[in-house]
Amino acid sequence: MSESKFTKGPWQLMQSNPERDGADCWTLLAQPHPGLRGFTRELAILAGPIGDENARANAQLIAAAPDLARELHMQVRNCPVCKGDAVYDNGFEHILGSVPKGKMVACDRCGPARDALNKAGITVRNDERRAALSRAEGGQ
Repeated sequence: MSESKFTKGPWQLMQSNPERDGADCWTLLAQPHPGLRGFTRELAILAGPIGDENARANAQLIAAAPDLARELHMQVRNCPVCKGDAVYDNGFEHILGSVPKGKMVACDRCGPARDALNKAGITVRNDERRAALSRAEGGQ
């Protein structure tokens, strides 16, 4: 994965005592270094009403963020269509006559994964090629 500014995983949630705290609270912890034991770096405290399943699910999703980002990045790098290049020569559509031979097109297979990583502030190889192609085709 490209250098990102977020704290590397794994991340873990530790739930507080709702009766004592008056709310469901989860502390998001990170393991600061693989050589150290335990999760000792506090990243955030998340709170919600006691028994709120949406708040619990949100906390669990946040804790899974580094793992999800790593898997999306693997999906992008191993894309069977563009081979991680973000764009490809769409010779197949040339056969159908809808795209001139040699026209580079943005990869739709790994595009959503790239978009999700970009939304999280993570850029991956050749994102600039895909963005330039999108702008040239009238996109944003």
